[in-house]
Order: sequence, then C-alpha cells, then structure tokens
Amino acid sequence: MDPINSAPSLDAQIYAMKKAIDVQGQGVMKVLESAAPSNTSTGSSVTGLGQTLDIRA
Repeated sequence: MDPINSAPSLDAQIYAMKKAIDVQGQGVMKVLESAAPSNTSTGSSVTGLGQTLDIRA
C-alpha cells in the first residue's frame, strides 16, 4: 500500500489546523478584551502623563 494514500486526508488535517488556530485566536481575543480598560479614556489618563513619579536611589 502506498504510504501517501494510507495517510489521513491532507484536507482534513488542514481543516483541523485552521479550526484549532481559530479557536485559539478566540481565546486570545477574550483575554485581550478582559484586560482592556472598561472606560474609553484617552490622553493623559491612558498614557500616564501628568502623574507624579518619585524615584529615589
């Protein structure tokens, strides 16, 4: 028997890989969305500008 013909279909393997990547991407998006600030502040409140920084050696 030819080893290429006895192997599972390449199309099925590619489909499974794409589906796994899609599911993983959805999980990453959920994490990123939960880590994002809930308010839509812009400017200095997001960048930290204007806040006091006290560094002592």
